[in-house]
Amino acid sequence: MADGRTSSPPIAVANIILSMGLVAMGNGVLFAYVPLKLAREGFEPWVAGAILTALAAGGLAGCFVTGPLVRRVGHARVFASLAAMVVLSVLLITLGTLPALWMLSRAIHGFAIAGLFIVSQSWLNDACENEWRGRIIAIFYMTYVISIGGGSFLLKFVSLEGPAGPLLSILFTTTAILPVALTRLKTPPPPESVAVAFRAVWRISPVGLVGVFTVGGLTLLVQGFTPIYAAAGGYAKDDIALLMFLMQFGMIAIQYPLGAISDRTDRRYVLIAASLLVVVMGAIASQMGGAGVWWLVLVFAVWSGATE
Repeated sequence: MADGRTSSPPIAVANIILSMGLVAMGNGVLFAYVPLKLAREGFEPWVAGAILTALAAGGLAGCFVTGPLVRRVGHARVFASLAAMVVLSVLLITLGTLPALWMLSRAIHGFAIAGLFIVSQSWLNDACENEWRGRIIAIFYMTYVISIGGGSFLLKFVSLEGPAGPLLSILFTTTAILPVALTRLKTPPPPESVAVAFRAVWRISPVGLVGVFTVGGLTLLVQGFTPIYAAAGGYAKDDIALLMFLMQFGMIAIQYPLGAISDRTDRRYVLIAASLLVVVMGAIASQMGGAGVWWLVLVFAVWSGATE
């Protein structure tokens, strides 16, 4: 590696992937629990949307703050601290169905989750050799995505009455601290400088910068509003849990062929094709009120896959 340190074997990074998979399981539980609980309590769908927006705002703040924190105390300590913040944010939800409190909770949650993603990917990037870095990052991403769906699916077996959903999320997140705390994987050196350089990225690739912001917004829209839309449409809790689970496999099934095509042609063409697919699937989804759950799964799986 560039600094002369011995690289880690692929198996050594499993702890980080496992930890983030557990974090994603807890996150998936709340993705489904929050809108379903609000719908059960009689709140309008816009309340769940406002809480989702707070999650996004917290995530954006986490992107700016995580780097300086890592530079100050290192990857492992920041990971543990952010996981603790996730637990605290979920505990706020157990205090009662209060929209303002839940907005604060999800803002903190978004901040911590974004930070955990940054820390874990930075750690993996440092630990992996070029020869297998791409495969490890792909495994990391697929584990995270499927785990979110798995967490949402578990809500099928959890009652919306009482704090069982948030407590299940806390269980996964607390357990996620253990693999990182016990890992023998060397922590990366603190970054010499940290900057979110939008102008530099714009100079390198305007299409890439705009695409990243677009994908971020669309991903939050599709993933976050799917349970809100389904709950408002009168679908049962078990059906929504199944929908959220199978959507994640749709993401993988759509992304792989598009990625393969992008290796053989101009990536801008792939972006245009994916964007058109998003528009078509979104238009179909808007007209699916009352459709069978399996048709809903098919359309939303393709929609989320094209978005990603």
